[in-house]
Amino acid sequence: MPSLIKQMEIQTVQNKIPLNNIASDVKPENKYKKFVPYAILTPAFTAAGAYLGYDSFEKEKKSLKKALDTKVDTDIYNFRNKILSNFSDLVLRIKEGRPTEMPNCLMIKGQDQKYSEKMINWIGQNSKADFITIKVGDDILEHIEKAEENFQKTKNWTLMYIKDMEKLIDHSQVEDRIVEGMKDIMSAASEDYHTTIIFSSSNPEKLDKIALQPHRVKKVFNIDEINESKFFETDKIIKNWNKNNDRYQELLKNSKIKTSGIVKYAAAGLIAGSAIAALVNYGKKILNKHKN
Repeated sequence: MPSLIKQMEIQTVQNKIPLNNIASDVKPENKYKKFVPYAILTPAFTAAGAYLGYDSFEKEKKSLKKALDTKVDTDIYNFRNKILSNFSDLVLRIKEGRPTEMPNCLMIKGQDQKYSEKMINWIGQNSKADFITIKVGDDILEHIEKAEENFQKTKNWTLMYIKDMEKLIDHSQVEDRIVEGMKDIMSAASEDYHTTIIFSSSNPEKLDKIALQPHRVKKVFNIDEINESKFFETDKIIKNWNKNNDRYQELLKNSKIKTSGIVKYAAAGLIAGSAIAALVNYGKKILNKHKN
């Protein structure tokens, strides 16, 4: 009678089943079928990423549109535009090579000297010109000549703030010859030196009336009529509005932004899905190996 092992070998040969497979109930072709469901992670994450990209685009557009509904004080908005249109907008025209009549001088009228100086600095920062500050006692002619030299080299207009300049055109504070000399500079600032002078006064009625004629002082901005805190708060609101509007118009006109956003998120989903699927499959293989 054949031994038990011999019988098993005979039976195995008859059934054409390798002896080393008797201990396993898993066929080779089915060994990794349990890992197949994880393959859907890659397309699933890719689709989720694409959706997030589209959703992100739509949310940004909606958020920007809501931000554009912000309201500002009309008076301050108009005052702000009046300042910009009477200088910084003109500077842009000069840079573009368009014929432009530039002001010789601008004056800020205000009782609060600190507010006046703050406003002048704001104008300087938004002037699109080279902004310099000097004071009474400095050599004004020397500085304005340097400004002209700078224009010849760079084609940059200069906005020159002369602190306490009102004293130089006030007959009660300086000699008449000084007033006359200052009036000559004020008349020639734009044409001869490519410079606009800006100064402030709390009492313009005390100053030489001829010095304040329109061909010298083209514009006077009365800040006593404008609340200081509201002005600078409104300025921030307007700058944010302009920034949001530029972005909103860009989203409306440029479909590539939308497409690139979707592709970016989809690519991230693809990478994440592939990585997770690979890790899961690898883990399953290790676990199966240990079980075997």
